[in-house]
Amino acid sequence: MQEVNTTKESLTAELKELRQHVADLQHQNKALLTKIENLKLTNNIPEIFQYVAFQGNEYLAFVDKNYVYQSINESYLRFWNKTIDQIKGHSVMEMQGKELFEQFTKPALDKAFAGETVHAQKWVNLKGKDRYMSVAYHPYTQDNVITGAIVHTKDITNIIRMEETLKESEKRFRAIFEQAAVGVAQIETLTGRFFKINQKYCDIIGYQNKEMTANTFMEITHPDDLQEDLDNMEKLKQGILREFSMEKRYFHKNGKIVWVNLTVSPMWKIGEKPTYHIAVVEEISERKQLEEQLRHSQKMDALGTLAGGIAHEFNNILGVIQGYSSALLRQLPKNRPETQHIENIHQAGNRATDLVKQILTFSRMDEQKLSTQQLPILIQEALKMVRATLPATIEVRQNIADLCSPILADPTQIHQIIMNLCTNAFHAMEKNGGVLEICLQEKQYENLPVHNLPAGSYLQLTVRDTGCGISDHIKKQIFDPFFTTKEIGKGTGLGLSVIHSIVTQYGGTITVESKKGKGATFHVYFPTVQEKIESEMQVEQQTSSPRGGRILVIDDEPTLAEIQKITLEEFGYNVTICYNSSDALEMFRKAPHQFDLIFTDYTLPELRGDQLSQEFLKTRPDIPIILTSGYSPDISIDKAKSLGIQEFMMKPIDNEKLIQIIEKLLGGKNES
Repeated sequence: MQEVNTTKESLTAELKELRQHVADLQHQNKALLTKIENLKLTNNIPEIFQYVAFQGNEYLAFVDKNYVYQSINESYLRFWNKTIDQIKGHSVMEMQGKELFEQFTKPALDKAFAGETVHAQKWVNLKGKDRYMSVAYHPYTQDNVITGAIVHTKDITNIIRMEETLKESEKRFRAIFEQAAVGVAQIETLTGRFFKINQKYCDIIGYQNKEMTANTFMEITHPDDLQEDLDNMEKLKQGILREFSMEKRYFHKNGKIVWVNLTVSPMWKIGEKPTYHIAVVEEISERKQLEEQLRHSQKMDALGTLAGGIAHEFNNILGVIQGYSSALLRQLPKNRPETQHIENIHQAGNRATDLVKQILTFSRMDEQKLSTQQLPILIQEALKMVRATLPATIEVRQNIADLCSPILADPTQIHQIIMNLCTNAFHAMEKNGGVLEICLQEKQYENLPVHNLPAGSYLQLTVRDTGCGISDHIKKQIFDPFFTTKEIGKGTGLGLSVIHSIVTQYGGTITVESKKGKGATFHVYFPTVQEKIESEMQVEQQTSSPRGGRILVIDDEPTLAEIQKITLEEFGYNVTICYNSSDALEMFRKAPHQFDLIFTDYTLPELRGDQLSQEFLKTRPDIPIILTSGYSPDISIDKAKSLGIQEFMMKPIDNEKLIQIIEKLLGGKNES
């Protein structure tokens, strides 16, 4: 671009010199015409051409009304490479050719013979070369009678070609400017105002071209970067720097920060100080974000290693405190005053133990055994506790998708994530109340909104509040361990850092969106379990089942489903609960051999129990099914058996009879 700029400047200077030369010639021509008019009074044509013989590129000829040359100056002879005898007395058509004479020269001469001064410009082919000629035809008068015309010809081919070259150069420069893959702007050096700006620059900053040309670069530059920018510009003006580069921040039109790599160089003119400079910008916001993530990850790793070492040592001390305090509590009578003191020590030790668990989780040194979990169920369980602790001034809204793929997680840690996020939201709305919204949805991402996760299927948990919000400088620190804005005694500063650590162990991440006074939104991404991992977990479940009986219980009444689960597990069965037919059918189709028996209610949303059973039997014809119903005229024992369902039971369920039926259907599978 600098090379194109230099070429343009050089061509402009040369064109300026040529134009000045033409202006000088025109001035001389005017003086010449004045001299000619004076000489006309003496009717001395030869003296006229002796006067102008020295004019190098001024070709003069006197043509009579018969279109015959009568007088010619030396420049005209040199141009045609003829002697005076070869031109004088010869017709113009003979010299120029019939086509050029009749189309161009004759019409102009006729107008001059009629008393009109004619000016014309035209590309002509002379002696096999294309030349651009400027010709003036002046009527010549003797005794008040026009006897011919003085033809004043100038060859301005070089000027025209120089102008065409300049136009082509400007066209190329404009194409480079507009189509560049980086932002390019021409900026006034003294004012900093944008003079010209390409589309890429506008795209980076978010403003339209007209909006940008009404601004200065100072108005959209982040204040922390402005002084360095201005200092470099001053050095550029003084000639200390030929160009400079820096990383800086612009304010996007939408208010966000945009990082760019800026390179500035002056637009030099020969013999003049630069009045404009060229600014080239490349957006590096994504690179800056990745660098920040790397720095944060390194910092968290270092702090994690330190915290993990401290926590393990602290556990040894706590072991002694808790061990002795427990021994004393067993030995001392409960009514003695010192027993309460020991109890207080023991409770404080328990709180410290919980704190150590959080530190170990943060440091990734407290390994948890993960298993496939249905996140909607865990969230609903946690929200029961959340609702019980929130005041009436806070409204809880939820949008939890029922049909979600399982994740690999620890249920206790999931509860910890929900409780921490909701507790933080409560503290943000504690004074004025507000709305707490919890959403869960499954999404297939090809391009994730966060950059450190691979594409794939994720459960996105969103916790949103309408509280006081989080300022930008605090947002950068909220996932750091022991950082808190709460009062002393209201928080350890480990909550969000622990969540970050847990979710990272799961292969996910957590992000935050917030502005001061506008509430906060946390997004937690959990990768769903792939089919291969699910099969491994199924093998583990099969081998770990105490009696070998794995039962799928389907009931849309959570209380009934839970009590059935408790009852069956007391008899040694491994029980999985689903609250709707869609989830149950999807789970079964993914791995039809992970269950030994189906226990389903008849009245279910979407598919009824009998319809659901038929779908199960299509996938696996040998699966035993028990269908239950409180009352329905549409189903009976006979009808159930005709559909391939082995047993039908009416509610309320007789648990002893249920166990007998299950043992009969499973044969010897429940024997130890």
